[in-house]
Amino acid sequence: MRYTVTMGINKKSPKHVETALRLIRAGLPGVLKGGKQIFFRRKYEALGSMTATIDAALKPIEDAHAAAAAKKRAVAARKKNHPEAARVVDDVELAARLTFGETAKEYFDLGFEPPKKPRKATADEKRARIKKQLETKAARGLLGKGAKKKKKRRGG
Repeated sequence: MRYTVTMGINKKSPKHVETALRLIRAGLPGVLKGGKQIFFRRKYEALGSMTATIDAALKPIEDAHAAAAAKKRAVAARKKNHPEAARVVDDVELAARLTFGETAKEYFDLGFEPPKKPRKATADEKRARIKKQLETKAARGLLGKGAKKKKKRRGG
């Protein structure tokens, strides 16, 4: 499939410019064969200098493609390594907690914080929670395990 350079709305988009440069690069040897020249930027240019100009314009684009591919590989490697890295963090945290204790300066210097202690709910909070549970039960009815699984969940 041959892509033609058109004068459309997005003729200056990066993708269009890249495609146009690649088409020009592919067509230059056929157009400038046999010593032909083209009047380009106020002087006549031969195949070699035009090819060098087009290649120079394509280099940053190709570098960007290479960098994007490298980033994709690096992100995939990071994701693959994540479970092992998380285990290292957990093991260091456990070692620091056992060696120094959760309140020691060394534990904090390593970037860890002790787990928060759960606080008791107040009487008002308990009443509000029970009221909400009863309202939910009244809205949905009494459900068994199978019916609960089939019920669509909100936000998930």
